[in-house]
Amino acid sequence: MFTKRLLITAIVAVLMVLLAACGGASTPAPAAPAEQAAPAKEEAAAPAKEEAAPAAESGEIIVGLITKTETNPFFVKMKEGAQAKADELGAKLLTAAGAFDGDNEAQVTAIENMVNAGAKGILITPSDTKAIVPAIQKARDAGVLVIALDTPTDPMDATDALFATDNFKAGLLIGEYAKAAMGDTVPKIATLDLAPGITVGALRHNGFMKGYGLAEVDASSTDNVNTPEVVCSQDTQGDQAKGQTAMENCLTKDPEINVVYTINEPAAFGAYTALKNAGKENDVLVVSVDGGCAGTEGVVAGQIAATSQQYPLKMATMGVEAVVNYAKTGEKPSGYTDTGVTLITNKPQAGVDSQGVVFGIENCWGDASPGALDAAKAAEAASGQSGSEGAAPSGGSDEPVIVGLITKTETNPFFVKMKEGAQAKADELGAKLLTAAGAFDGDNEAQVTAIENMVNAGAKGILITPSDTKAIVPAIQKARDAGVLVIALDTPTDPMDATDALFATDNFKAGLLIGEYAKAAMGDTVPKIATLDLAPGITVGALRHNGFMKGYGLAEVDASSTDNVNTPEVVCSQDTQGDQAKGQTAMENCLTKDPEINVVYTINEPAAFGAYTAIKNAGKENDILIVSVDGGCAGTRGVVDGQIAATSQQYPLKMATLGVETVFNYVRTGEKPSGYTDTGVTLITDKPQAGVDSQDTKFGLENCWGE
Repeated sequence: MFTKRLLITAIVAVLMVLLAACGGASTPAPAAPAEQAAPAKEEAAAPAKEEAAPAAESGEIIVGLITKTETNPFFVKMKEGAQAKADELGAKLLTAAGAFDGDNEAQVTAIENMVNAGAKGILITPSDTKAIVPAIQKARDAGVLVIALDTPTDPMDATDALFATDNFKAGLLIGEYAKAAMGDTVPKIATLDLAPGITVGALRHNGFMKGYGLAEVDASSTDNVNTPEVVCSQDTQGDQAKGQTAMENCLTKDPEINVVYTINEPAAFGAYTALKNAGKENDVLVVSVDGGCAGTEGVVAGQIAATSQQYPLKMATMGVEAVVNYAKTGEKPSGYTDTGVTLITNKPQAGVDSQGVVFGIENCWGDASPGALDAAKAAEAASGQSGSEGAAPSGGSDEPVIVGLITKTETNPFFVKMKEGAQAKADELGAKLLTAAGAFDGDNEAQVTAIENMVNAGAKGILITPSDTKAIVPAIQKARDAGVLVIALDTPTDPMDATDALFATDNFKAGLLIGEYAKAAMGDTVPKIATLDLAPGITVGALRHNGFMKGYGLAEVDASSTDNVNTPEVVCSQDTQGDQAKGQTAMENCLTKDPEINVVYTINEPAAFGAYTAIKNAGKENDILIVSVDGGCAGTRGVVDGQIAATSQQYPLKMATLGVETVFNYVRTGEKPSGYTDTGVTLITDKPQAGVDSQDTKFGLENCWGE
């Protein structure tokens, strides 16, 4: 059972896994424990609503963007994205930058100037992550929203929010790739790093070490972790010339080096030059991070084997959108938002998710050379690829059936289990599985791109858990028009018949079961109910909520309603977006509003754990009944521990295996599925109630998903 302090510690640990800067130096963030909080099943974290900042007299919304420098292509792309989004939204963009990476004085002056100019929000990539904090605090005290892009401040909560790459994952991906590419060859590794103690350097380096399987390290460490396989480590400062010198030094120290990790692509190009000069360019595997256009072209040319691509344009556009929304509605973003990272290679390795160089060029930052896309296409064709992830061309009956799986995110245990089930069934049937996911829950753009890539790769069927159930429909229709079978898993589109079929939990029934249970458990006690929901209009949220209301006997509602239905017994409703921290905040708000609450419905188990923490902190853990939905392993253990009274368990593995089987059968026989297939839901509790069907936690743990 968590105390509030322990919960905060766990959240900090997760955020530290994710956060750092793009290649330049920054002050190290404080170490955090290696504890991990379970990802939420449903939508991404919602912003907290506050009183809107006053609008400028002219009504024009002013947004500030402050980057580390103005010449680095990464920040050039960031500025382009911010300007385009500001133009689209009718906002005014003010920009400023340091004269050099580390120029804190210039950034402080820029903040002061933008506040005086009436900026409603400032987006900043802090050069000195500690020294900038007092200036940021002054801006926030003046009512200005401040969002860090790419690099967290120290402490991270000195800004309202952070939109950034998961740099630990960026390192992890190239580590996994290098291990797969090297096979059983004993590695002799050179790591071309940043100076010790720089956050981004430690995250990428340690991610690489974990990905290669050399060290059990997580993102809480601010020190580079090495093992005997690392025979040389050098500080390159992310500079090409210094990267060449560092590689020359390493080759002098150990001429048998066969793997090189580099902090970024300029360092990688420097390393390649040294290797080529030594006649070793064909003997050493070079992997890197950034995914700039120059770096991606280096992958096309074979100078870099693989790189982890990040997305500065997305950071900036999301930032401008958030500021404009804050100015108009008063809704503030909070916490960390992962803006995504993708492994780019022209030599994909089994078991390592990647995209090809065509995708890399199409999504890179900086300036691509004339003809770069054509060169990428030619390189993919020469290597036997056809579209993303090295997909084989579709066609004759002797070729494997290609099935696509697109999930909302790739880290949530629900979708991890779904992917495992799909892969196992594809392997069993001899099919080829392509996978993709949003960078965050709600990332429709990534899902649209994934659909297009899979269609181009020859997928005969696509399985998708849609993040935006309406916005995804045109992309799905294009795929169906091209003859591709599209099946929604877990979440229906809006309208539902936009896909050929839906394989999913009956979410209305899931809510109904816990509503019936809560009513039976409460007996004649008059309920005072808090509902911890998703934002209004999200299909799965309305289905579960309304099912609960009907199950409790409070409302005559059915699954056709897309609006949450409430009655006077519901004394507080809050949007948690399925997030544990927001679930705790929501419950605290509800207890402040009505301390006599005695029943809590939650959209999922992370929200339930957050609610339980708030209730325990208030000394009410024995007075309030909590019911939830999902049946993940963590949630089922919560039932065992008495934190959750009952939960409705669903089965993502079944959805995925059924989906792959159906696509395979469609290709072989032409038989198309249609309509809705219920993949089952079971009430799990150790305190069964008369008249309510349920299973105990032994059954729940045997059938749960996650770990």
